[in-house]
Amino acid sequence: MLEPQTFAHVEEGGQSRSNWSAPESGLFAAGPHLLLQESSWDAGQKARTERFFVIDPASGAVERHVMTIAAYSDEQLAAMLIEAGFRDVDPWPSLTGEPDPEHPATTVLLASR
Repeated sequence: MLEPQTFAHVEEGGQSRSNWSAPESGLFAAGPHLLLQESSWDAGQKARTERFFVIDPASGAVERHVMTIAAYSDEQLAAMLIEAGFRDVDPWPSLTGEPDPEHPATTVLLASR
């Protein structure tokens, strides 16, 4: 079972605006810090790149982190599963089999081996 983000969600996220925040703690720092998040979409590569700049307010030091997410259609994911030896690939709108309005950014692919 795979529960990937939809192609549309990955693409939309790559077109979002830059965002500044000042968390008390989080993924990148245990204490207060400034965080700049920038996203971009590469249509040719079908990939979203997110850059995170973490600024320590006491020292002014900047840490940089980058994440790239490739976007695939359900058909492309199914073809990859079949190529990897799986069969009976079946797309579902959610883990329950019904559309899930609380999690519209994910899809589900069931396959057997």
